[in-house]
Amino acid sequence: MQGKEIRIIALLVLDTVFLILEAGVGYTVKSLALVADAFHMLNDIISLAVALWAVKVKKLKPADGSYTYGWQRAEILGALINAVFLLALCFTIIIEAIQRFFDPPEISSPKLVLLVGCAGLISNFVGLALFHEHGHSHGGGGHSHGGGGHSHSHGDDEETVGGAGEDTPTSNLSDFFPDNVVERFNELTPLVKKDTKPAKKKSMNMEGVFLHVLGDALGNVGVIITALFIWKTEYSWRFYSDPVVSLVITAIIFSSALPLCRKSCKILLQATPPSLDPNVIAEEITLLPTIKSIHDFHIWNLNEDFMVASLHLELNELPETGVQDQKGEGIINKNAFVETVAQVRRLLHKYGVDSVTIQPEFPKQIQRQLSTLYGTTKTSASCT
Repeated sequence: MQGKEIRIIALLVLDTVFLILEAGVGYTVKSLALVADAFHMLNDIISLAVALWAVKVKKLKPADGSYTYGWQRAEILGALINAVFLLALCFTIIIEAIQRFFDPPEISSPKLVLLVGCAGLISNFVGLALFHEHGHSHGGGGHSHGGGGHSHSHGDDEETVGGAGEDTPTSNLSDFFPDNVVERFNELTPLVKKDTKPAKKKSMNMEGVFLHVLGDALGNVGVIITALFIWKTEYSWRFYSDPVVSLVITAIIFSSALPLCRKSCKILLQATPPSLDPNVIAEEITLLPTIKSIHDFHIWNLNEDFMVASLHLELNELPETGVQDQKGEGIINKNAFVETVAQVRRLLHKYGVDSVTIQPEFPKQIQRQLSTLYGTTKTSASCT
């Protein structure tokens, strides 16, 4: 059992005990702050169960034909569920607090509320100690490079209205290179490894758990403040402190849950990472002398620390070897193409991309040379 699982299970047991305690006392003495914290605790238990499932399924479910990336995004899904639960909880507490402004109930035993709040805060400190490293980022722009990363070229048979053949302006690599050449190209062009040690990144799933624990701690602080104020003062409006403190705590929880929800949604929707500008990267790629243009350029996150890119490269005429074929035409230098793709990979790797898929498209004069060179009659449709 991993450290993540042990911490989540320990917190599950602790939260279950305090859920029963806070809910029982809160309903008995009519304290909204305590009842709200109890509901938050119930929300935590559900969210912790989701987080535990996400950690387990990511480890136990490898990639297969149905899930080609495995369950790498299980923790992102768990983070989204946690965030949605938190937001729903916030709206529930807000509605209850507004009702209490019009009809504030009298809290019969503030001392008991104070004791339960203090005990709950102690349990929250234990939870924060278990998950404290997930409350902030680690390091700068570092990124990890797992063994599962890959960088390759591939060709797809794409349909086009104009047909295919000699008039096709561009073509795919696999249409002119034999399969063994394509395989050799793939094997000889691995991802460039950085010498620097990758920085440790926080798990979005565990960040969601941390936010729940932090929200609990704030809730118990609110319970303690409310209980002390009602116990030690004689103001006629002292019972309004209960819904006021509840609203303040809700605002803090909401401000933390909303960014987590947005981050997890962006990853699941395969949005471009906010730290990257694809237009700037595309412009930098097209500055390479052998590249005419690029299109179908996508950069997205598989999970919070693994970035993937794919693009089509439209190539200019490649340098020749100085040797002529039977028709007297110069033979292209294959190494120039390999170096061009390697340059693109290095550039993308500089921006933190871990896995790159590149599909080249050649001018038709190069297509003829490749057909002659490898004796292939395969044709390809152009990309549109």
